[in-house]
Amino acid sequence: MNANTELLSYLSQLDQRNLKTRREAIRSVVCILKEGDALAVDPLIGALSDDDMYIRIKAAKGLGLIRDMRGIEPLTNALKDLSVDVRIEASKALELVKYCASSYPICNINQKPLNEQFTSMQVIEIKNIKFSKTVKEGVPVLCPKSQTEQEIQYRRDIVVCDAPHALHANDSYAKTVYSNYEKSSKNNCKIFIDEKINAKIDAGDFYYLGVYYPKTNLEKHNLFSSRILIVKSYRTKQTQKTDVCIDYFAKKIKAIITSDVEFIVCVVPSHNKGLQPSGIRKIAESLCIPPIIDGTRIIERKIDLLEKHLGGLRDIKLEMDSIAIAYQEQIMGKPVLLLDDITTTGISFYAAKKKLLDNGADCVAPLALGKTYSIY
Repeated sequence: MNANTELLSYLSQLDQRNLKTRREAIRSVVCILKEGDALAVDPLIGALSDDDMYIRIKAAKGLGLIRDMRGIEPLTNALKDLSVDVRIEASKALELVKYCASSYPICNINQKPLNEQFTSMQVIEIKNIKFSKTVKEGVPVLCPKSQTEQEIQYRRDIVVCDAPHALHANDSYAKTVYSNYEKSSKNNCKIFIDEKINAKIDAGDFYYLGVYYPKTNLEKHNLFSSRILIVKSYRTKQTQKTDVCIDYFAKKIKAIITSDVEFIVCVVPSHNKGLQPSGIRKIAESLCIPPIIDGTRIIERKIDLLEKHLGGLRDIKLEMDSIAIAYQEQIMGKPVLLLDDITTTGISFYAAKKKLLDNGADCVAPLALGKTYSIY
């Protein structure tokens, strides 16, 4: 069975009434899809209307992989999907499709094969356009001349990198657009035992204990991810299992932080106004054995925000305007360990980090229990 025949076989199963059959088919389609597989465009557009959220997520991913311009309109419509996960995947797919599509007019100016036109990592100027010419299967990237080299590199990474390396693409973008505080700390981080982690923090990144797979990702959702969800449910549901999971993560953090350096432990506040009880706050409190200082009441939410996974905006200005620093004198000249349960784009981390640094913190080390898995 050749590749096209195999693809057509799976595509034909997307119309089956049996949910398990459709899920297996869409998973197989995405696994074998290649850029330019035009046969799959219409079936995947149809799958974007499936009743099953998992199938809609995979359909959006598939259209992004194909990078066909016919996917732009249905993917744009998918940004209104009731599922935030579908909206996220549709947004990522649109980035791939639009940037790919925008490059073709310039590519076609020269009749030479693309691999003869371009050498990897070149950047040239064409009139008022800066053109990043990194090739992956013949797809360069077009960027406005006004963009910085960092932003061009981000857009290049989105198009050319393979899935395992694209896990941090959103983090790169958040740092490029929203934050440039790599040089803001006055002294190097000494909070972690491992100097490699300290160096990661000094470079402006954050650290996480593991990858968080949402429940919508049926293939990968695991015990580690379930424990994070149990910690997140602390405010509404406190059981023996909750205490076990809080203790589990507290021990993992204690194993990687130093116990003989004075620093303050702060937490990214919940989305509700005030200082709400939370699992991550309980974990933070358990870490505060002298010389480590309890700073769990320092960052406070001033206004209610809609949670991101429920459709809340991932907006850095909104995030910063919604939080305030209390007890500023406690963080003056002190290093801070900043905890959160789950991070996806890093916006909450970067907003809280800037607030802390602006109010006199010596350095800020963001640490999340889990980093949300990204398909791209």
